Amino acid sequence: MTTDALGRDRRVLLQEEDVQGIRTYRFPNLSSRLAWDRQLFLPSGTWRFLKKHRKEFDLIHLHMYRTLQDILVHRLAARYGTPYVFAARGSLLRIVRQARTKALFDALFGNHLLRDARRLIALSKTEKGHYESMGVPSDKVSVVFNGIDADRFQNLPARGALARELGLEDRQIVAYLGRLNPRKGLDLLLHAFAEVHRRNRDVVLVFAGPDEGCQRRLESLAGTLAVKDSVA
Repeated sequence: MTTDALGRDRRVLLQEEDVQGIRTYRFPNLSSRLAWDRQLFLPSGTWRFLKKHRKEFDLIHLHMYRTLQDILVHRLAARYGTPYVFAARGSLLRIVRQARTKALFDALFGNHLLRDARRLIALSKTEKGHYESMGVPSDKVSVVFNGIDADRFQNLPARGALARELGLEDRQIVAYLGRLNPRKGLDLLLHAFAEVHRRNRDVVLVFAGPDEGCQRRLESLAGTLAVKDSVA
């Protein structure tokens, strides 16, 4: 189960399909812009689906923290005794935007969600520490690293191929590879880059990754910091 958000102004058209042998259901968000810009996912029909199919679930694997889905699944699990495991995937900390709202969510819903999960999954030892800082016993958290398909990295392009493609052969490149998500702290990277750029005009900053609600803000900030022509 997921939502149909594919971008700020894009949606996945298929609401039901098999993805690598797994039946996948997508529920329409009330607003893709809220989902993308504010990480506020409001999928219509989720609770009806959960109630209708509740007896088919032996175990629920829940992803991401502080979402409407968290509240609905916790409510379902409490009512029908369905066990669930939870993976935060970097969403536990309150340091990125709306810290007070997040603290309120934790007090009303989040702490109960973590307490009642059969198992909590961390992507790293650092994230395990985040769980522990929220009062979760260490022995309730399992560290499961992201898998990597090593075969994809056996035949890499020649060194410098991307720089040539972007016309940056003679420039020094600072590269960010990953999701353009507010919780990544990319505004801090831009501010730091601007400081470096004032001393070295040959350096450029390259962002490479899918936009998850902050590309426009980064573009605007780059303009404000007078480094827009040195950011790609």
